[in-house]
Amino acid sequence: MDRSRLTINPTHNILNSTAFCPQLGSSGFSERYMTPLSREVVHPRASSPRATCTRVLIGEETAIDCQLLGDALKRCRLGRVTVHCAITTKQILKAAADNVIDIALISEDLQDGAYKGIQVVEQLRVTHPNVRSILLVRNIRREVTLDAFRSGAKGVLCRKEPIEALLK
Repeated sequence: MDRSRLTINPTHNILNSTAFCPQLGSSGFSERYMTPLSREVVHPRASSPRATCTRVLIGEETAIDCQLLGDALKRCRLGRVTVHCAITTKQILKAAADNVIDIALISEDLQDGAYKGIQVVEQLRVTHPNVRSILLVRNIRREVTLDAFRSGAKGVLCRKEPIEALLK
């Protein structure tokens, strides 16, 4: 049962949510408020309170796409995951600057234009070299794949693939 509420801030187009996270070692849920750009998701079977947290930045074309991908990551049993969502180039770069990010899942198309995701991957490589960027594409095309790797992406994932392909 999903207990999170999704609200969209129309002035900033940033995904905001209030997440309800299961407390490790307890049986109930408690309310936990996160920053406007982030939402912490804890899988109920996480091994211990000391489990490392994977920090993921999702850059998508719409806020609902961010929410859906974040929810899919929650179901992947990654343990503790903190998700930061953004839909424009400026928001993605701000979220990366303001937060420590391990993985960036960036769509090839963002709200501010087609193929902007490849440019964002390149900017993230320059400004945050420790972030592992993965480009999300609708269809695998040779030229887009080559551009993604030239820009610094560590991987290219077709949306037709199951979300578990990210774990490989």
